[in-house]
Amino acid sequence: MSQYLVQVHVIQALNLIPTSDTNTAIPVVEVSCWGEKKQSKKGKHKTLNPFWDKNFNFQREGVDLDEGEHSLKITVYDADTWFSNDVIGEFVVDLSYVYKEEPGHEYYRKWMVLTKGEDEGEPCGFLKASILILNVTQGDSQPPREEEDPFADPATDNADDLEAAMLKPPNLRKDGYLIHCHLW
Repeated sequence: MSQYLVQVHVIQALNLIPTSDTNTAIPVVEVSCWGEKKQSKKGKHKTLNPFWDKNFNFQREGVDLDEGEHSLKITVYDADTWFSNDVIGEFVVDLSYVYKEEPGHEYYRKWMVLTKGEDEGEPCGFLKASILILNVTQGDSQPPREEEDPFADPATDNADDLEAAMLKPPNLRKDGYLIHCHLW
């Protein structure tokens, strides 16, 4: 059993699909891991392209990533409602996969496709975030990084195929559309 630290840096979202008829939203981001939830403060501005630049940390002892299910969920809500926050979209990450399979045990500045849930594969927007998993017991440390412009993304800004660099849930539907137009 080990002690793990999960660091989440939620940077921004783009092209969020509004949940109300107003075609606007006051986006709030919530990150949940190991039964603990943390969220950003309610914004004052209505936007479908929010910028948070917010860090969340989760630490837990007695964790074995080989046993059981260990997931992290990032949910974007619309706080523009009177009684409850409406879910705009979410993305679920398997912590075991990130720790064992990803270089440096992290997703660094990755774009993620938000969907309404596990059963619905319609994209609801895009979220840019970093997720780092450290085994504190083994002495893992955060990789050195130079201070960067949070809007810059060297991995995808110059990518020829941004869609190939995006993290997508397995149930994402890609519906094709036929556009027929006449030009005179």
